[in-house]
Amino acid sequence: MIDEVVMKVKEPTVENRVAVNWEVTTYHKMRDLRFINRFGGQTVRLRRCYRYKNQEGGYYPLDEKLGLGLCAGWFSPLLSYLQACYGSSDAF
Repeated sequence: MIDEVVMKVKEPTVENRVAVNWEVTTYHKMRDLRFINRFGGQTVRLRRCYRYKNQEGGYYPLDEKLGLGLCAGWFSPLLSYLQACYGSSDAF
């Protein structure tokens, strides 16, 4: 079900240039979006990658739309939330 929802989400932008925090990014290529869902499966989808003009790294508008920038590594937003709740409920 998670795969179906992620596949239906449209790319936020299809332009060749995007301004991100006053920095210019240009479309580079399509790259894989991969994350682990709460059932242990891996979701894979292609998304647009933008490169910054004057600095290293890239920008992925779809990641921002799905909230993946706030997650712990390769996990979905829900799985990251569940891990935080579980980890904070028990003392070491």
